Amino acid sequence: MPYLYIYSPDDFVEGAPDEESTAAAGTPNFTLTLKPGATPTLIEIIDDDLTIEEIEDSQTLATTLNLDGTTYAAGTSIWSAYDLINSTTGHKVTSLHFGGDGYQQGVVQGLISTVEMVPGTSYTFNQERTSYQQNNAYSEYVACFTPGALIDTPHGPRPIETLAPGDLVNTRDAGPQRLRMIPTRHLSPETLAARPNLRPIRIAADSLAPGLPAQDLLVSPQHRILANSAIVQRMFNCTEILIAATALTRLPGVMIDNSTRAITYMHLIFDKHEIVTANGLPSESFYCGPYAVKAMPPDARRELYALFPELMEDAPLPDPARPIASGPIRRNLLRRHLKNDRALLELERP
Repeated sequence: MPYLYIYSPDDFVEGAPDEESTAAAGTPNFTLTLKPGATPTLIEIIDDDLTIEEIEDSQTLATTLNLDGTTYAAGTSIWSAYDLINSTTGHKVTSLHFGGDGYQQGVVQGLISTVEMVPGTSYTFNQERTSYQQNNAYSEYVACFTPGALIDTPHGPRPIETLAPGDLVNTRDAGPQRLRMIPTRHLSPETLAARPNLRPIRIAADSLAPGLPAQDLLVSPQHRILANSAIVQRMFNCTEILIAATALTRLPGVMIDNSTRAITYMHLIFDKHEIVTANGLPSESFYCGPYAVKAMPPDARRELYALFPELMEDAPLPDPARPIASGPIRRNLLRRHLKNDRALLELERP
């Protein structure tokens, strides 16, 4: 079931345009200014296809939603209304109605965005259109926000930013395991401009296999993703390996995300290196190797050493959860996948 981050009209300084004659009331240019401190609300939608549409019988809320003081019960229908588009950047927001039959006009109840919208920032759109029959895919919207990766837990998927030390997270090898730490690192626009190698990697929905990831996933460049194709088995003589996201940019649908103005990276630390699932895609927890540890902020590094004194300098490297592909053999692996048009994940699903 798809997830969406929804802004309410009250999150914007002057609200959002009404729907009028199936499109946005008024004429371009439209400007939306996100209020300082505004944050979107994560919702889950029950739908039987991959697009959010203006008139369709099967789009409903999976759980109760409170937005701008109004409560919408689970099962409430959701309809798109109009799209606002910046033709230069490709940024698009789509407005939503809750309840009714999809034909209503007037005030909209929510907006979804294809990029993370920064509080206190104004966004201009020079085009508007009805969203009717525009094939607006859920995957365009759901994972453009950081944090926001949905981590599999015994209680269902949870946004990573809602997790805390002590919470249980599902792992591929050991079942539910308790989190020990969640180091967080915020990178400003200035840092990303000066160090473009730290920009996130966007793994588009369905790019590594059908349904994997289920929604776009943003990860740090060196975050490693699980691969278990038949080509992997032939080349590495093992069933599964880990490969850095930055290397996957050779594959269609995986790219450096240059649209992000700032980003926060969050890592999951367990008693040992684990394979976890985010947006349906198996990847690694934080690997406490020496270079990764040195990159942590000093306070986080001190906390890590307090919890894991065995990681102090000159200690032997911990065992990784899977062999780690690097160098020429990694490039050869990706060339073979491109040549044979094969998915990296094509065997048993996690």
